Amino acid sequence: MRKFLMIGMIVLCFAGCDSRDKAAKKSGIQDPVLVKQAAAKLMQQGVQFLNARDIPKAVVSFQGAIQVDPTDVQPYMVLAEIFLRLKSYPDAINILERAANTFPNNGFVFYMLSIANQESGNPLPAVLAARRSAELFKAQNNQEGYERSMVMMEALVKNQQQLQIQQEKQQNPGAKTNANSPMGAASNPVGKK
Repeated sequence: MRKFLMIGMIVLCFAGCDSRDKAAKKSGIQDPVLVKQAAAKLMQQGVQFLNARDIPKAVVSFQGAIQVDPTDVQPYMVLAEIFLRLKSYPDAINILERAANTFPNNGFVFYMLSIANQESGNPLPAVLAARRSAELFKAQNNQEGYERSMVMMEALVKNQQQLQIQQEKQQNPGAKTNANSPMGAASNPVGKK
């Protein structure tokens, strides 16, 4: 009987249910233990597909785990990691934004979101996500996470400043710029060194 209920839950998951509650209502299953078991089974299948290098099936399994139990952060993070490794940055950002909405106090989600935005060429969202992860880690007394987030944020800002200086040099090849200033040439008055 339990196997039948789990199979029913998995079928509903792949039929396009929006959430665990909707799936439970359709199947009549409201036992949170069965929901967790079905999600764990999908996670296990996803890992097996990953080990077999069958990425499309792994992605479907992890997405199914999220649909069955959207309260577990693990499948979100695994999917994000898969998409980042595949350089599918829009997909990584999408799943991490969903995770950030579901887990607004998880510093690791925002840290990964910062990485995805950075790789996608979105500097402002990358900095904002790094700042949010630093705030969360600091509030949770996670010193290592806080330091990593701060290093990332500082690197993102510095990189953006360097890009701005390069753009200014390309636009005004003869103008002098001050590489140490985020304001560029405006901070170096003519005639002073």
